[in-house]
Amino acid sequence: MYKIILKIIIINIILSISYVNATINTNNLKKIPIFHEGRIKPLDTFSKISLINIHKNYTYKHLNSTTWFSKIIFNPYEAYKDDIFFINNDLIKLLKLSKKNFYSFFEIFEILNKNIIQINKLYKINPEKLNKLQKKLLNLHKKILIYLNISQSLSMITYKININESLLKILNLKNKKYFCYIDILKKKDILSDILKKISKKQLLNINEIEKNILKISNELYFLSKEKKKNILKIIPPINNKILWYSPWEIINNKNFTNNIEYLTLLKKLTNAYNHDNQTKWDKTFNNLYKLIYKKTSNKLKYKIYLEIIYNKINLLNILIFIYITILLFLSLKIMIKKNIFDIYIKILYYINIIIYCFIIIVRIYITNRPPVTTLYESLIFVGFITTFSIYFSKLKKIYINILLISIINILILYISNKYENYIDNIKVVSAVLNTNFWLSTHVITITIGYSFCIFTSFLAHYHLLEIYKNKKLSNDTLKNIMDILIISLFFSFTGTILGGIWADQSWGRFWGWDPKENGALLINLWILLLIHGKISNILSNISFLIGICLLNTITIIAWFGINFLNTGLHTYGFIKNLELNIIIFIIIDILYIFIITSFIKHKLK
Repeated sequence: MYKIILKIIIINIILSISYVNATINTNNLKKIPIFHEGRIKPLDTFSKISLINIHKNYTYKHLNSTTWFSKIIFNPYEAYKDDIFFINNDLIKLLKLSKKNFYSFFEIFEILNKNIIQINKLYKINPEKLNKLQKKLLNLHKKILIYLNISQSLSMITYKININESLLKILNLKNKKYFCYIDILKKKDILSDILKKISKKQLLNINEIEKNILKISNELYFLSKEKKKNILKIIPPINNKILWYSPWEIINNKNFTNNIEYLTLLKKLTNAYNHDNQTKWDKTFNNLYKLIYKKTSNKLKYKIYLEIIYNKINLLNILIFIYITILLFLSLKIMIKKNIFDIYIKILYYINIIIYCFIIIVRIYITNRPPVTTLYESLIFVGFITTFSIYFSKLKKIYINILLISIINILILYISNKYENYIDNIKVVSAVLNTNFWLSTHVITITIGYSFCIFTSFLAHYHLLEIYKNKKLSNDTLKNIMDILIISLFFSFTGTILGGIWADQSWGRFWGWDPKENGALLINLWILLLIHGKISNILSNISFLIGICLLNTITIIAWFGINFLNTGLHTYGFIKNLELNIIIFIIIDILYIFIITSFIKHKLK
């Protein structure tokens, strides 16, 4: 397969006229919908995912992801020369590459092609038994295949075939220097008849025209191998079916001639791109855009627009920036000991609530489901819910609530940004989760429980500090902490029961001692232990607060920790490189509790 691909590339470079580097504006291409990974998304999202996976950045040099993507599909043989692939030092040594940060497709493809036998052997080994270097090599190989898949999505148009003048008359084609696959495909019946006649002749008796026909048929054969390059599914369902099609799938479709309009427009777009004709590009794009959305609904159009806006604004980074600004104002308020910053703190806080609401609404509208189906979405939802916990805390100093909530959100948003950066974070729900009723009840309820557990724990951290500063824990404060703890228990317990009912319907058992179920049970038992310990006066105020502080660690383990076991029906979400960060967080948390408790005991003595 690799040899075939290599021949296609080499032959095409020999035959091709070098295209100039296009400078036209192709940003409108981001509005085209594409079916990818189980959902319809804008090309804007698809190109960003592709670029960041390959290049570790959302831009390539001065090009945004859409412009970069345009070059790959409309002029792949120029794109192959771009130094786009990031390779770390270990792989550089293994592949014996000259040392630099980025490499072109040509550089890597040639070397991987020489080692394809060894690479194919690695695919047959259990991934868990591979060492880090082998995993990196396979990952690079997969990136090359994805890049190749994208670049050959329009090879039926971009690959140029030379036909001599005598053959033009036989095939009844207009006189031009180069033709593409779909030009000749229209004449396949004529070609087929000629090839049958040639097959009856001896090789020495074949004339120049017939040699040209054999050469063309050989090139068409090579191109036919690319019919599996179906990643660019931008053509909407045909004949009321639900499947989206790639350009190659349209060619393979029995109703090819009825749907050739899509390929004709894509061919015109390619020509406009490579001849740097902005007017022709805009006109052709508008026709393609109208044709695609003629076969779809207006609702899809609005979703595509909304997701493009969502991608562009990057609201999570804005949230982090505002929360950091709030912390800055709070610090100034504490140092200056004046209330001049109060109005700004409150305004920024309510702006964040509005932004959170917008994020949640957008994700619900795009996915048609509650936004809690992945670990990433649960992080956003927990952050969203904690912003409202301010209304349950009765601290006289409201800015302390805002301080705690800001810290919680900065930590949550940092994790969500860091560990979901390279993939599409609006995902399709797996079959077992594909029920809006249980997502709206069990998952939302248990996630609200996480939110209140974390907020209660941070509140306990603050009150331990207050006790150290010689401030007694009043009965009202203690009652307020107990009330929030009971709210945490209510949502955690209700969510656990609802999860059991859902499990009984989906898997035929209410409880299976799955790690996630055990984590939920651990949260409930720990809270019950604290409540009963305090009511029965077994736990002192300090012991009660220490127990609530530890609820943070228990919630984190139940929420994230089960993924590290890589077992059970609930293992989902990102876990790569997260273990160390969570362990560090837990150690710091426990150290805080130990140090502050030691100081309190020392003062009491």
